[in-house]
Amino acid sequence: MKASFLIPWAVNCAKKDYSDSIISSLALPCTMGDVYAMADMCQRHRELVKNKDLPSAGKKDAAFYAENAADYFHLYGEAFWYHRARAYCMPKQYPFLSVLHEKHELASALFPDTAILHRPGGARQLPFARERLEQLGLYKIKAGMLLGLNPYGYFVSEHYSGYEGPDDTGFGMENEYDYIILDEFFTPVKTLYGWSHLDFRNNESSIWRESNIQRMKNQQIRDQYWKNHDASRRGKLSLV
Repeated sequence: MKASFLIPWAVNCAKKDYSDSIISSLALPCTMGDVYAMADMCQRHRELVKNKDLPSAGKKDAAFYAENAADYFHLYGEAFWYHRARAYCMPKQYPFLSVLHEKHELASALFPDTAILHRPGGARQLPFARERLEQLGLYKIKAGMLLGLNPYGYFVSEHYSGYEGPDDTGFGMENEYDYIILDEFFTPVKTLYGWSHLDFRNNESSIWRESNIQRMKNQQIRDQYWKNHDASRRGKLSLV
């Protein structure tokens, strides 16, 4: 399946630079599971929105979205990181995050799908190319489908890469995809290039087994990180 952009301004913002040094500096602690860094990421995207009263999608023409693409991008980032912080927060961290709730109603209303991206479940569309996802604060993820946390505790980023033509008999044509297997904090554990859906299904046991090896290494890195940082900021280790 080829990626389709479901948000009308996503293509228009592709040529503009919305990178920010503060967002870049928060990306690492977010991958370590720092809930407060996730909340700070949310706040930073909010600060970068100039027009706080943008209407919901579908009420303006394409020129309006092109003119306000930066604001819509950061509103998406605000909603994305607000819901991510909520998904990973521990009970003792609830009071801090509850204070943020009313501030983010507009962003959440504009992009309700961001509330389910971080939960177990089916496929969700990511509306940005890889460069824009990096400016959102996410690295090593391509545009396309993001499969919600599966029973093994992984996100799967699925990106259409091409197709294998039919054999001499005229049969066997298959679409091919690049897969990035990510742990619960969006840190890659395994990448597969040019695999069909059938290839993936037939090799799942070895995929998860090999992914688990890298996931344990990722967890060791996080454990070491938290020996040198305030562990009260650490979120849930797993959502499954």
